[in-house]
Amino acid sequence: MANGGWGPPPGGGGYNQPPGFGQPQGGYNQPPGFGQPQGGYNQPPGFGPPQGGYNQPPGFGPPPGMPPGWQPQQPMLDGGVPWESASGGLLMRWWQTIGATLKGRPFFAAVALNDDAMSAVTFHTMTLALMGFVFGLFYLSVPAVLGTVLLGALSRTGFGLPLAGGAYGMGFGLWIAATLGGAVVGFVGPWVSGGIHHLILALFGGIPPDRSYAHTVRAHAYANAGATIFSALPYLGIGTLVTFALGIKNHLEAYEEMHHCGAGKALAAYFAPFVCSCCGCCGCVGMTLALGSIAPIIGP
Repeated sequence: MANGGWGPPPGGGGYNQPPGFGQPQGGYNQPPGFGQPQGGYNQPPGFGPPQGGYNQPPGFGPPPGMPPGWQPQQPMLDGGVPWESASGGLLMRWWQTIGATLKGRPFFAAVALNDDAMSAVTFHTMTLALMGFVFGLFYLSVPAVLGTVLLGALSRTGFGLPLAGGAYGMGFGLWIAATLGGAVVGFVGPWVSGGIHHLILALFGGIPPDRSYAHTVRAHAYANAGATIFSALPYLGIGTLVTFALGIKNHLEAYEEMHHCGAGKALAAYFAPFVCSCCGCCGCVGMTLALGSIAPIIGP
């Protein structure tokens, strides 16, 4: 012992490991029962996909009424139909929807997702009511000018004020009538015209089993409102021409997206009311029977 402790063993070199200590030659062998069993691990009961696979979460897949695997012909409009959105004011949603109709198929692909005809008819009603309001201003301006002229010319006779008041009253009456008339036509029109379109499409076999009258009315209301608004354009009938052209385009795209009926059947359905109004009931029946007989030729 040196300096109060135990020193190295005599002879130096440190301590040697006792015999039998340390790792055996060839390393340690795994104890019996440890490690992966023969054939690998089996999955515990209850794990893995259920029998028949997983069900699709609610809200995914084709919309109600559409067959499995359904896909819109065109990418749908982001955010859906603005008129049916919960955000924004009434006039803002109306104006955004008018602009969305100009986007064509993406808009009508969003329209085709459900059969909410009343929302579409409400939009159509507001569109024609606003048009009646604007045209009513013109109807108001003419009697107003006439009343002002009468008031100045006949002021000394005592008849100027009554005649001017009558002219102003007539102008306001026309204005109100144009607005209310537009609203009435806007509400009733889609149910009637859409019904004729639906009948013609059904005669041609252009209505799928899961599509109804409400689907056709919905497509027609949005398509017609988006075209009719342009009839307010002035300059020698330009508005009428634009409305007619857009009416054809919108209905073609709307019915193809809603019913997947093809262009021929969609055009035949669109022009049917024009033939009915021009040729009368006999012409309408004759045209319906004739077109129904050539439905296989029109095809999709």
